Amino acid sequence: MIKILIKKTNNNHIKEFTIKGHANSNTIKQDKFDLVCSAVSAVVYGILNSLDINKINVEISNGLVNIKIKEYSKENELILNVLKTSLQTIENKHKKYIFIKEEIL
Repeated sequence: MIKILIKKTNNNHIKEFTIKGHANSNTIKQDKFDLVCSAVSAVVYGILNSLDINKINVEISNGLVNIKIKEYSKENELILNVLKTSLQTIENKHKKYIFIKEEIL
């Protein structure tokens, strides 16, 4: 299962975005393609290419993407909210394989 944790400040700004795990949604064992993982990866990497990298820290490893906001910007906030909405859209169709949690710091 892909687990996503969105940490927000008291004024509702995204401070950290963590995506970890694998969906393992492919039920055909001989086929290595996982639609849910592919969808999440495509959305996340597209968003990463849009963020102002001078205002964030990013950690990427196998099954993990962590985005920490160093300095608030309206543009990054908007882009991260697009990420959140895109991932929620995937979650709505594939609840068995992806879970999103939000918490206030």
